[in-house]
Amino acid sequence: MMELGLTIGLLAVLVGGAAVVSYVPWYYLFGGGSVLCVLGLLGGVPSGAVYHIVMYRLLRRTGPVPAAFWLRPTDFHVRLTDDERRRVRRWFFAGGAGFALAILGAILVAVGAWKSD
Repeated sequence: MMELGLTIGLLAVLVGGAAVVSYVPWYYLFGGGSVLCVLGLLGGVPSGAVYHIVMYRLLRRTGPVPAAFWLRPTDFHVRLTDDERRRVRRWFFAGGAGFALAILGAILVAVGAWKSD
């Protein structure tokens, strides 16, 4: 049942994306994409920074923190307790959502620029 839902959702995204690209004027795509990029960066960058700071402070309690932990901090989630992991996940998902929003905005800006010919 879950596979059917994923298939229908993916189909809706593909058809909806094609409809948006076909029917929406380029300047709406470009402007809307710019706004999404800015909102995604304004929300995602501070959330990501807070995530890394909180993660570093929690890891420092249990022992030495590797110098380049910030490159792959999710590898160190196993060193956290369940309560600490819940505390970190809020910031992790907020930063990820901001990143996804910024990428979606960048795609809309690119499509709007491409359609402006």
